[in-house]
Amino acid sequence: MHMEDSLLSPQVALVFLGVSALAVGISSRKVAKEEGEESRLPLTGVLAAFVFAAQMVNFKIPGTGSSGHFVGSLLLAVLLGPTRAMICMAAVLLLQALVFGDGGVLALGCNFFNMGLVGALGGWWVYRLLAGSTPGPSRKSWSAAVAAWISVVAGSVMVVVETTLSGRVDLTFTRFLQLMVGIHCLIGVGEALITFGVVAYLAKARPSLVEEKRGIGKLEIGLGVLTLFVGGFLSLYASPLKDGLEHALTQMGWTEQRAAAYRTWFHQAAHKIQDALSFLPDYKWTSLSGILGALLTFLAVTGGLWLLLRGRKKKREEHR
Repeated sequence: MHMEDSLLSPQVALVFLGVSALAVGISSRKVAKEEGEESRLPLTGVLAAFVFAAQMVNFKIPGTGSSGHFVGSLLLAVLLGPTRAMICMAAVLLLQALVFGDGGVLALGCNFFNMGLVGALGGWWVYRLLAGSTPGPSRKSWSAAVAAWISVVAGSVMVVVETTLSGRVDLTFTRFLQLMVGIHCLIGVGEALITFGVVAYLAKARPSLVEEKRGIGKLEIGLGVLTLFVGGFLSLYASPLKDGLEHALTQMGWTEQRAAAYRTWFHQAAHKIQDALSFLPDYKWTSLSGILGALLTFLAVTGGLWLLLRGRKKKREEHR
């Protein structure tokens, strides 16, 4: 569901970039105020790295000729809370765009809005509505699965809204909506099953995971090993078929020539920046990309949050 720049007008791209930046900023300030947050940094970083690696493994959608991939924002929200989940997704999407050329630079705001804000915060609200205040393991698991499915479908709807607001007349709203929702209803099933399995296991093994003050333990080490396995090995077996968005665009007759007609100097500037920074475009050398991307995600999340927490702590000490 990573949008390319040509699907968006500069105006729409900048508006959503501003909204997304505001959401990440508010989330960062909120996390910085939480007590014991430093102890959760290893778990937060390794879960963000796992989501990066898992997104590389596209799975085939039977009967459609397309593929989908795990998004993971709702899973992060259930395990870490929505604010930390949004920070993790921002790091994942930023690295994907700048290092691996996955998703446009101008489209970063929309991609975060669709997969991070809608997926983590919107999905979290759905999850809390379904799960209630004190859910047991079973209710927590199926509530997370339903919320994960809804978050994927809702994100696909936003893609259609954003392209329509951008005036992409080649993509008629109703037809594009039918194609996007249809394919992402199926992709969402995969998202729901993965989310259900992980939450069901952790709901029994670590029922107080969100509230725990943790360091580096067996869970973090195990997740780290799993992340390297997924990024370095399972990624080699990702489906080569087009993902849901690319498949829908192909069905709409969207071509490189049509995309080029919408590109402005703004798009060209963003493309040059991305070309200059993306040293492993399209996940060149797949295993290396998977492992390096996971490590960079871990460092970006833990390092960024550590600096934020240290800065906040220093300010508190200065005001005493």
